[in-house]
Amino acid sequence: MYGGPYPYTHGAVWILFGDHNGLRIRGAQLASAHRLGLDRIPETLELTPGRFDRGRRSDLAIGTPWGRGALRVLYGSADSITGRGAGYFSEATPGLLANHPEDSVEFAFGEVVVSGDFNGDGYGDIATSDPGEQANRGAVHILYGSSGGINLDGNQHLNQSTPALVGDGPNAEDYLGRSLGGGDFNADGYFDLAVGEVQHADPCERGGAVHVLYGSATGVDESVGQFLTQDTPGIAGDGSQPCDEFGSALSIGR
Repeated sequence: MYGGPYPYTHGAVWILFGDHNGLRIRGAQLASAHRLGLDRIPETLELTPGRFDRGRRSDLAIGTPWGRGALRVLYGSADSITGRGAGYFSEATPGLLANHPEDSVEFAFGEVVVSGDFNGDGYGDIATSDPGEQANRGAVHILYGSSGGINLDGNQHLNQSTPALVGDGPNAEDYLGRSLGGGDFNADGYFDLAVGEVQHADPCERGGAVHVLYGSATGVDESVGQFLTQDTPGIAGDGSQPCDEFGSALSIGR
């Protein structure tokens, strides 16, 4: 997959299919709004595959933070990605939990997107961030999959007022969610989530942090989590220093 970030225009995604010889250029799919019969595909910045519905084919979530941000979900078929049943979400979507003034333009919804099964029901779910929410304090949204695909039933809006994300408290310019990573960290069968908080205020006074949230049968647990900095015992280094931006990138091993 390759996303084409055409700022201020309609985006597109190229999909290369694999076989026993590797990726094939021949037969590659250009997934644009026109070709899929959609009003638009956002200017693409983030791509993540998953199986968000009852189908056996891989689906695709596309995130963009341009403007106020958006998330497009496309579903796979026997031959390709299609526009049938496609979902489009933004912070203006009715039913999507959010917390921002209506006149605010400090959005970056869809900046980072990861997928995994947070509630263990067999359907892929989506975590996407908005580091620009509430004067760049940041937030994370969780959308759950179902037999019919991604919908807003039980969606979660997590920020530093959420008990599992309190850390050292909400601060302007924390940019919570500037990075995300996921995996089953405690081997309980539920997908878990790491959330970076770069703490890039001007001037810089703090060094960054990572929050760890755990999945459960009811979804991402909002009640308790871990808060890690370079001052956390057991994390090697010279401790937290201003402008370190610890947590600005996350990668999860298997």
